[in-house]
Formats: sequence, structure tokens, C-alpha cells
Amino acid sequence: MLKVPIDTCQCRRSIDGRIASSFTSPPPPSPLPLGDLVSAKRSLLVLGLGSLLLCTSLLAQSKKNATVLSVQRPESRFSDVWGYVDKATGREAAILGASSGIYIYETTNPSTPVRLAYFAASATGWRSCTWTDMKEWKGYVYAVTECGAGLKILDLRNLSAPRYVKLWGSSYWRSSHNVGIDRDNGILCVHGTGSSSGDTLRFIDVNTDPENPRLLASWTTTYVHDMSWQDNLLHTANIYAGQYRLYDTSQSMSSPRLLGSVRTPKTFTHSTWPSYDNKICVTTDEVSGGPMGVYDISARGNPIYRSQFFTGSTRSLIHNAYLDNDKNCYLAHMSFYGEGYRCVDVSNPRSPVEVGYVDTNSLWGAYCFQPSGVSYGSDMSQGLYIIKFKASATHYGTGTRGTGGRVPRIHTIGSAYVGNPNFQLGVRDARASSPAVMLLGSGRANINVGNSGLWLHVSLVPSPLVVASATNGSGATLVPFGIPNNAQLNGLMLNAQWFVFDPNGKLGLASSRGLEFEVFNK
Repeated sequence: MLKVPIDTCQCRRSIDGRIASSFTSPPPPSPLPLGDLVSAKRSLLVLGLGSLLLCTSLLAQSKKNATVLSVQRPESRFSDVWGYVDKATGREAAILGASSGIYIYETTNPSTPVRLAYFAASATGWRSCTWTDMKEWKGYVYAVTECGAGLKILDLRNLSAPRYVKLWGSSYWRSSHNVGIDRDNGILCVHGTGSSSGDTLRFIDVNTDPENPRLLASWTTTYVHDMSWQDNLLHTANIYAGQYRLYDTSQSMSSPRLLGSVRTPKTFTHSTWPSYDNKICVTTDEVSGGPMGVYDISARGNPIYRSQFFTGSTRSLIHNAYLDNDKNCYLAHMSFYGEGYRCVDVSNPRSPVEVGYVDTNSLWGAYCFQPSGVSYGSDMSQGLYIIKFKASATHYGTGTRGTGGRVPRIHTIGSAYVGNPNFQLGVRDARASSPAVMLLGSGRANINVGNSGLWLHVSLVPSPLVVASATNGSGATLVPFGIPNNAQLNGLMLNAQWFVFDPNGKLGLASSRGLEFEVFNK
């Protein structure tokens, strides 16, 4: 079993090895050690642009706490963007919707992306179109358009040679505005196939046989413009009704049970996205001056309004908002027409805080789920933006499986901006009701402990902070780490990893991947 330098009384040790304070799990918020400051700033890299004029314009654009790594403009009109990561190799790719088709770019080196494939809309009978939307499951892309029938299936499992699979379901709908997905179970929901007078949502199994989807259920209801779905909770954006509606699909997808609804601030509800723990949901209103709304959904009834965020420009239109439920939970990524890509911390749902932005002309989509911490933005006229926000953490290294074959998942609550009292470090998907230890240090490591298959990803020099805790009945725990309001912390890079005591792991432990994040001035 891995030996960790921790006292039986449960203690915290600062990164330089000094005992900072004692606590019992869960610990109260307390200052982080200062450590060495990181003062070097990365230079802006903008590669692959079509002209010097465009390059100069993009270099000069307004941004904060963000680096534009690359911009790709293969044609002149674009729509949504999504992403894919090959978990076996770590290769990452962007999936870019355009008027004429779909582009696939490898972004493993985000400063020099490589165009891997282009799939023309016309090849499957689709017309050139403003609206193309897509989702990914197990290496397959499922795309819909308002300018053609059916579901286009692409196979990215071999990123070196992406391939077209087929067009499926063209008899079910003539056009579709959007497609959502249950990211836990691999069930698509195609919606926006009707009009303001009504809509039919199709629930489609793509998990059992990804190349041969199966229609599970249909639900005829009022028009649903967009939706999100997890843990049998369906969050619909009923744009013409101006409502966010919350449904329970555990008993039926063809007749979901309405749990509650609420009118959103500007009553033109465009999108929804819940937090990983189903405690809050964010919405958008696609009208001038429309905000992102934040709602408490923990009671599973009518969503309770908590706050809203908008840029301050009454002429700006918000489009989509997502919560990064993989790395930085309670960190919202938003796309605005006219105000670009905005990153907002909602670790206090009653008081959103903007922590970064890149101002583009007409941003349609924002994708924030890549392990590398790189984000994608799709600008309607400029194409694919590849961005690294200071607020976005990075997953790295290899985790060790434990009970149920699960790798414990390390994440934050919010971002580590200077003065954030709500910042937390957590783990989930671990063995329930088990002792757990977190290491917090100032460097990466990649050590296979005793060649056992248990990997250590936090450097032991200088000595890391050691935190003892325990998972709850759901296999999760959170440790508060409020960031002091001290500007000297700006630029400090930190690395964290969890070890959970688990008899089904290696050396009696299951471990998370490493997590690297930056402390920064907002």
C-alpha cells in the first residue's frame, strides 16, 4: 500500500512541508500557501490565418485572462462546435459546423491544429445551411441540420482517418434545429423538428450499436429549441413560451413528468445546462441584452431564480452557455453575438463573477470539455477559435481504477481567482464511504509506484500539502480552499491528485488523474 506522510489526527501540510493547521473532515476554508510566484506570461499565438490583415485584427482583439492559440477559417460561414478526445491516446479534436459541411481538426497541439477531414453537406443530400449542430458519443459524431433530413453519422475513432458512416433516420424528420445527448447513457434527443405550433422530440439509442441507432421513443409537445439531459432530468428551453422547463424521464421518455417551470429573465429561452450535481442550471435568452440566468434546481420543483449575468451591452445577444462539469464545475462558458466568448464563475450562484473573455464578432458555440483545458469557440464569420483560459484547469496523467472499474474523477468547484472564497477541490466516482487523501503541490510527476500501475502525478519536491478526507455515500468529497485576496498569488501554478482507499485498486488505492490549475487575478 502507498505510504503517505500524514498524521493520524488528519492534518494539512503546506507545500514547503510546514504544518499549517489541523482540521477534521470536511475542513473549513483556509489560505493556500504562497509558494514561488510564476511571473512569466505566455505570448499570443495566432496561426493558420488567411491574410496579414486578418492576423493583425485578431492579434489586436480585446481579451482578458485568455490566450488565443489559433484561429482556423476554412470557409466564410460557420455554426456550432463540439469536441472529441481519444481516451486511449489523449489526442483531441474539434468538430466545426460550417455552411457547406463539417470540418474535423486535430488540436492535440492547439497552436498548430491539423485539418483531418471535411464532410460535405451535399454528399448526403443536405443543402448549404446556417444551422448545423452535432454531439459525440464513443468516438462517433451525430449531426443534424435545418437544411436536410436525418442524422449524419461520422466515425472519429481513428483520428488519422475519420470516415463517413451513413445518414440515418431521414424518414423521421425533414429538418432539425438541434440534437442533445444524455452523456451518461448515450441517448440522443433530436428536437426542433417542428414549429412554434408544436414539436416532436425523438429519443435515440446510440450506445448499443453506434452505427445503427435505434429509436426508443417520441414525444409530441410544444416547440423545444434546445435541451440538456442527465440523471433522468430533462431541461428544455421552450423559446416561444419564454420558459425553462424541468422534466423527469425516469418512467417515460414519450410522456415525461413535468417537475416545474419558470419564465427566464427576457422570456426568450434559448438554452439550458445543469451542474454536475444537479443543484443549479444556467439558461440563456437570445435577445438584445439577454442574460445567462442561474437557477436553483435542488428541490426538483419549480426552478428558483438566483442571479443573472450579462455583459452590460444592451445590444449584445447571448447564444449558448455550458457548465464545465468535468474539470472546473460551476464555471460557465458562454457564447455571445458581438461580445465573444465569456467565462464566468458561478461557485456562488447568487453572485456570478466574470473571470475571462475573448471578444469575437459573432460567436455561436463554446466547447469547454477537453481534458487539456483548451476551449473551442465557433465564430460565425471567422471560424474556429482555440483558446486557453486561465480559469480552465487541465487533466493529465493516468488514473487508477477502483471499485466498479471506475477512475476517481478530480475536479474543482469554481476557478482559482485571487479572492475567491468559494473555491473547492473535490473527487467523485470513487468508492463510497472510504478514507481519501489529496496531494496539492507545485509541479507535475509521472511515477508508476513500484511498477504497480498506481500512478503519482504530483511532484514530491517541494513537499506537497497533504489533505485527509473521506468520501460520502455517493463516493464523493469536497475540500474548501478559499483563495486569499492577495495579488502576489497571481500566476501560481498548482497540481492536485486524489487517492482513495479501495481494496479493488492497486496497492489498495484508486487514484485520480492529475489536475493542474492557475491562481490568477480576475
